[in-house]
Amino acid sequence: METRTWETLELFDGPVRSSGIHLVGSPLEVPGGVEDVVRKKWDSQLRTKQEELARLGMHTEIMPYGSTGLNALFENNTQKMWPGPAVTLMETTHDMSDVKLFVGQTSFPFIAVLKDPVISALYESQGIKKPRPALAICTFVKTGDGYLTMTVRGPKASMYPGRLYAPGGNPEYPHTNIIKHQQDEIADEIRIWPGEYDPDKMVFAGLVADNEQLPGKPDLVGWVPVDIESGDIQARAYGRPLSKRPNDVIGVAFAPAQEGHLFDYLTKETHPLQYCPPAHGGLVLYGRHSFGKEWADTVIKRLE
Repeated sequence: METRTWETLELFDGPVRSSGIHLVGSPLEVPGGVEDVVRKKWDSQLRTKQEELARLGMHTEIMPYGSTGLNALFENNTQKMWPGPAVTLMETTHDMSDVKLFVGQTSFPFIAVLKDPVISALYESQGIKKPRPALAICTFVKTGDGYLTMTVRGPKASMYPGRLYAPGGNPEYPHTNIIKHQQDEIADEIRIWPGEYDPDKMVFAGLVADNEQLPGKPDLVGWVPVDIESGDIQARAYGRPLSKRPNDVIGVAFAPAQEGHLFDYLTKETHPLQYCPPAHGGLVLYGRHSFGKEWADTVIKRLE
């Protein structure tokens, strides 16, 4: 299944429990010369950001970041932009209850330059397969009154500003515990705490890839039921002053989880461009598992 903005990389045979999803670290082969290109491009990004902040009256410094060999942007010794770790999806194996995601260790500066023609030429000339952008995870919280909770990204978010997503983020290391990772993200973004739901009921439907801004970037998409109603979640999300909310979560929105209502929501009431591509694809995968293949195929056909 796919639209102009996303495509399905993997559709699991059925929803797989979070305990059945495993990240497996695998060696990542990097062509010679790539590190130098990454460092130069990253320093250029830091300088651009520094200039933007200077126009806002902020004084920052570019300094080495730990032992990474890369620099970071600091304001009063507080990091403002740094080369955070990430993992890239290399391959997947799955059956009814067990999914292995083989991932290689990398960093965001590396991921950001994958579209650079110089990088592509280095991979091609040395016969090495170029990796995908960083793997992410998003989990729709299914409310007690029958809605799938989405997050609203802020206008200053670095990716997909203003669009709808779902609680989640990018695992940093291959040994990341997926359940804890998503519990932390759900708590941080929409203030639902781990003790308020059963993490064993968190399930994943498949992998959706961006076809738009970061082509090939994969998201593991799923959902988890809670007894909390949508009005309560909304009150929690908006209970914090705007200045205290994460830049990528300034609000929440809700998609109906029922067959006919979700169909109308996707085909009549919203447009794929309102969403981050994996979130839109994730809703379709939810419907595919909940209501059947014909339902999902009809949604995609209506969107063409």
